[in-house]
Amino acid sequence: ARAGQPGAWARWLLVVLTAAAALARLAQLGAADRQWTRFLRRRPRRFTSFEQVAQLSAAARGLAASLLFLLLVKAAQQLRFVRQWSVFGKTLCRALPELAGAALGLVALAVAYAQLAVLVG
Repeated sequence: ARAGQPGAWARWLLVVLTAAAALARLAQLGAADRQWTRFLRRRPRRFTSFEQVAQLSAAARGLAASLLFLLLVKAAQQLRFVRQWSVFGKTLCRALPELAGAALGLVALAVAYAQLAVLVG
C-alpha cells in the first residue's frame, strides 16, 4: 500500500495503536511483577508504590479503548458500503416470523423430549 492512499494512513494508525497498546500492557505486567516481588521481599519494613503500575494500566486501557473505537468505526464504514448487507437485512426481516415459528417449534419439541425423558427415567 502506498503512503499517499487514503486508507494507508488509517491502516498504519491501527498498526501503531495496536503495537502501543500491546507494549503498554507488557510494560504494565512487567512493572507489576517487579513491584510485587519487591513488596514480598520487604513487606513489613517499607512502603512499595504501585503508582507506576496503575499509570501503565490506565495508559494501556486508554490505548485499547481507542483501538476498539477505531476498529468499530472502520467496520461500520465497511458495512455501510456493502450493498449485500442491506439486501440480507431486508430478507432476514421478511423471514423473521417464519424463523421465530421454527425456533418455537424446536423449543417445544425439546421440552417434549425432556419431559418424556423424565417420565421414562
